[in-house]
Amino acid sequence: MQLAQHTKTAILHSSNLTKEFATTSRPTPVLNGIDLTIHSGEFVAIMGPSGSGKSTLLHLLSGLDDPSSGQIEFEQHSLHDLNDRQRSRLRLHRMGFIFQQPHFLKSLTIYDNVLLPALKAAPDSNAVQHCVDQLLHQFSIDHIAHQYASEVSGGQLQRAALCRALGTKPAMLFADEPTGALNSQMTQGVLDALAAAHTLGTTILMVTHDPVCAARADRIVYLRDGVVVDELTLNGSQHDAATRENTVRTWLSHQGF
Repeated sequence: MQLAQHTKTAILHSSNLTKEFATTSRPTPVLNGIDLTIHSGEFVAIMGPSGSGKSTLLHLLSGLDDPSSGQIEFEQHSLHDLNDRQRSRLRLHRMGFIFQQPHFLKSLTIYDNVLLPALKAAPDSNAVQHCVDQLLHQFSIDHIAHQYASEVSGGQLQRAALCRALGTKPAMLFADEPTGALNSQMTQGVLDALAAAHTLGTTILMVTHDPVCAARADRIVYLRDGVVVDELTLNGSQHDAATRENTVRTWLSHQGF
């Protein structure tokens, strides 16, 4: 596997990020002082045991939720300084999202589900339709474009979700357990699609529990009890997938994962 080359320009940075959830007795800390920098063009995986704060961190970094304290900068814009409308515009135009469940509109075809966000982000309908056609072809789902979500496989639906996310031409893609509900064959198809998006220059931040998925990244960040405890950089000499996966599994065993 060939890793995408990326510059050392920071696209996303968090400083002393904390998050607490209110309970009936006292606040429950979830994240405790996260300092993290994602560089433009990088593919970063976040791993850790259940309850370590992985998904919470992704939601904060993408502006879907507010931290209890700390700072987040995306493309040198402080998310704290943006109002809800400005954040929504930022997510529409500069961010893409893939979740474990794609949440497609059941009354619309796959094509229309992919098309709608792209049309909202760009006024040129002809250019948008051409872009969507290209994406569906690139990720080998153009043959299901006019079917509905209930009529396609989970792997096809996740590739459609990736097309929907890329249709707005985001600078960064946030993926929260995108293969968590898929079998191994479907997982490989989605990972290949993510790798293709990465090759095109899209920055990716992915939460995963799967070493096979994490082995596709440039770097893995390991969380435990809301704190970054270690990182693994997968250097470009490790082209063989089995070697990369073995490296990740060995490293994870040292984390007690």
